[in-house]
Amino acid sequence: MMPWMQAIATCHQQHQPCVLVTVVATEGSVPRETGTKMVVATERCYGTIGGGRLEYQVIAKARDCLTRGGQQPVCQQERVVLGTELGQCCGGVVTLLLECLPPNGFNIVLFGAGHVGQALVRVLMNLSCQLHWIDSRPEAFPDWLEDSAVTGVSTYLLEDPAELVAAMPPASDYLIMTHDHALDLALCEQVLRRDDVHFVGLIGSATKAARFRHRLLQAGISPEQLERLVCPVGMPEIRSKQPGAIAVAIAAQLLSLREVHA
Repeated sequence: MMPWMQAIATCHQQHQPCVLVTVVATEGSVPRETGTKMVVATERCYGTIGGGRLEYQVIAKARDCLTRGGQQPVCQQERVVLGTELGQCCGGVVTLLLECLPPNGFNIVLFGAGHVGQALVRVLMNLSCQLHWIDSRPEAFPDWLEDSAVTGVSTYLLEDPAELVAAMPPASDYLIMTHDHALDLALCEQVLRRDDVHFVGLIGSATKAARFRHRLLQAGISPEQLERLVCPVGMPEIRSKQPGAIAVAIAAQLLSLREVHA
């Protein structure tokens, strides 16, 4: 697991919110490269985006977010000119994404950025939730994610998406719909081994569900753990196979379960 993932997991295990800071773009000479991450908690920081006044300023903004109420998911982007704004001699430009990650609440972890995944995100991003969207293909995420109006969506590009499972907040809803059945199976196993998940939904047919349940039992998943797996995912009353309809069926199922447990 990456250090920043472990840091998030540590904060959430302690029921503390934190802010994930990511270098999303750079211009010219800068302290750290695109993709560098650090995690800011109330009393300590994990990792670095290069130190100096840049990091000092970002930590202050992150902690201001935590002070104002870190129980709600918040995303904001900052473009910082290191020379004229901060007086740092490297003089480049850094664009940062600050994501406030609450320890509890309506967290949805979505594996897969295919047609259904993209349709589902368009529905879920209108709800009061923090959405963690993961895929292993850089070309899979849509261009509209770059719109500044898109909030509450964190994307993760990982060769092994299963790495992220342990770092996700407790009581999260997991949705598994990648382009690879073997990866779907590995993700199901990792998620079902957690004892604090709220919901585990897998896209697929009844045949896929039966095969997966058989293989998961062979892998050591207990019958009790396996009971948490919902496949096919989505409200069964909605039978359309159109991506948009499947997305609505899944979102309705998640909201229905949240109402029941509210």
